[in-house]
Amino acid sequence: MRLQMIGAWRDGTHLHIANELGDKKEFFEWVERWKEDTAMDSISRRRETKELSEGDFCLLSTISKLFQDVTLHGSDKDQTVVLPLNYSKNRQG
Repeated sequence: MRLQMIGAWRDGTHLHIANELGDKKEFFEWVERWKEDTAMDSISRRRETKELSEGDFCLLSTISKLFQDVTLHGSDKDQTVVLPLNYSKNRQG
């Protein structure tokens, strides 16, 4: 039996998040949620319409400002998706 994990780690300006729970369908649904959650226009729109709490806004915008991209890792070795973060161009560095 293989150990399943959920975790996050940093590699310079790259954020890695592993979610090994679930199957391929659930992995790609998770990727789609991350794509929407980290899109700059989605963050702004959802904040204005109160769909996004202040805490979620703070977390998502901070992740987007601190990291160039996020790599999502699934349970299979071929389940790796790199998502560029839209706010990264606004990072101060």
